[in-house]
Amino acid sequence: LNTSRLWRDDQTKVFIKRDFIKMGADVLSIEQPTYSVHHQDPSEWLVNNMMELLDTFERMQIAIKLAKGRRTKVKAGLKACGTAPLGYKWKHEDVDKPVIVIDSETIGLVHLIYKKYLELKSIHKVKKYLDDNNHKTLQGKSFSPMAIRHILTNEFYKGVVKHGDLVKKG
Repeated sequence: LNTSRLWRDDQTKVFIKRDFIKMGADVLSIEQPTYSVHHQDPSEWLVNNMMELLDTFERMQIAIKLAKGRRTKVKAGLKACGTAPLGYKWKHEDVDKPVIVIDSETIGLVHLIYKKYLELKSIHKVKKYLDDNNHKTLQGKSFSPMAIRHILTNEFYKGVVKHGDLVKKG
C-alpha cells in the first residue's frame, strides 16, 4: 500500500534499498505511485525522503500511544500485552478490551509444576517428571528447563504485573 509497511527502521530501509538497487528492482506503491529507490532527479529524492521521514514520525507516534495504553493497563493492575502465561488466556468476547483470565484447561499443569518443584527441589527432576508423564507445552513440545524456571519465577503468578519500569499488584 505504501512504503511505511516495507521497513520498520532506518537500518532495514538502507539494506532493502541497497538490495533492490543491486537487483535492478523497484518499489511499486499504491499510495505513493511516484516512489522509486532509483532517484532520477533531486525533486523526486526530496519527496521520497520526506515521505520516509513522515513514516518514521508516524511509527514513533504510534509507539508512544501504544506504550501509554500499556502503562495505563498496568497501573490498573492488568496485563498490558503479550502472550498469556501458561494457565491463563486472553478473553476477547463480552469485554470492552481483552483481559487475561484463568484457563481452566491448563491451570492444573501450572499447579502441578509448582507442587513438583516443592517436592523434588530440582528443575531437572521436574522436567523429567513432566516428560515421563507426557506433559507438553501449549506448542506440543517437551518443557525445557528454562520454560520451567520461567513459570516458577514469573511474578505474574504471584499477582504482579509489569511493563518496563512499572510494577503493580494485579
